[in-house]
Amino acid sequence: MKEEIVTLALKTAKNPKKTPEEAAYMAGCLQASENLLNIIGNLEIKLQGQATLEGWEGRDQEDPFAVAPTLGEQLHH
Repeated sequence: MKEEIVTLALKTAKNPKKTPEEAAYMAGCLQASENLLNIIGNLEIKLQGQATLEGWEGRDQEDPFAVAPTLGEQLHH
C-alpha cells in the first residue's frame, strides 16, 4: 500500500492540468491513505492513554494534571 501511495503522489504532482478541486481531492485521498497506514499505532496510543486515565479513576487518586496550576492561574499570581 505504501508503494501505491507514493505512486499516486508522484502522479498527482506531475499533472499540471488539475483543477484546485482535483488537487484538494487528491491531497485528501493521500492523507486518508496515510491515516490508514498508521491506524494500528494510533489506536494503540489512544488505548494506552484511555487505560491510564481509567487506572487513575479506579485508584481514587488525584488527577496529576488537576493538581498543577493552569497557565491562567500562573499568569495571575
